[in-house]
Amino acid sequence: MDKEFELRVCKGFFDKNKWERLYYELSSDKKRENFFRKISHTAEEYLGCVISESFKMPPDIDRIEGFLKCKECYFIVQEDCNGKFLDTREALSELYRLGTPYMAVTPDCDRAYLETEYNFSEHKAYFLKRK
Repeated sequence: MDKEFELRVCKGFFDKNKWERLYYELSSDKKRENFFRKISHTAEEYLGCVISESFKMPPDIDRIEGFLKCKECYFIVQEDCNGKFLDTREALSELYRLGTPYMAVTPDCDRAYLETEYNFSEHKAYFLKRK
């Protein structure tokens, strides 16, 4: 995991009054799961960036790639590819609609895609831009 990059992610995409707590949870192996729980069930309470678009079901992979506009992204996820810069298409193909929450962030930290976990009939997703 790249702690410095994750700090930029928290400062750039989450509410200024809540990003420190989210970063604390991300930076702790024991508490990292709390980060995912919060962004899955109450994402809009934590987001402090511009929500470019929100979805009740994730858009298709081509649309996500088109929004992110980069070959590699940093992935924050509970799976093996956690905390790494990965090929955007390959990682999305593995994670897309898997049911677990994840966030793909561009290397310059100006755009992100957030997909929450399934919650009954909804599976919310967001295109995010830094302010």
